[in-house]
Amino acid sequence: MSGRSAQARPILVFYHIPGDGDEAEMPNAFPVLKPEGQVMLQDVRSKFPLPGTYHFRFKMRWGPDPLQVAWMDVTNEAAQVPFFDGKVVAKAVRRHQEELGGADLNTFPFFCCVPVFAQRWRVRCRFWDVDRFG
Repeated sequence: MSGRSAQARPILVFYHIPGDGDEAEMPNAFPVLKPEGQVMLQDVRSKFPLPGTYHFRFKMRWGPDPLQVAWMDVTNEAAQVPFFDGKVVAKAVRRHQEELGGADLNTFPFFCCVPVFAQRWRVRCRFWDVDRFG
């Protein structure tokens, strides 16, 4: 195996903004030039084509059933974002400081997953526990 790093190539980041009336079935897209599997939140944020401050959630598989998916809240800028079926799929939410009570979500070093399909699940986060019945 050679010591060469992986060749950078454009990776499309598919996204929709529910607050703008975008539909997940008709996403927008923009390219990020990175080796596959190495897309970080900071890459998505720096190449995001719209002005403003956004919180990003990324679609991923949840558990062994291929029909179960989750939206992962990635808040660490240096964290790698998940791929879904070989693509990066994001939901972008505009952030308004007054709605967040002044909290900056990007400073928290954790993420939480929220399953889409009903099942009992528990995720332990740094600042809170989530225990939910679907």
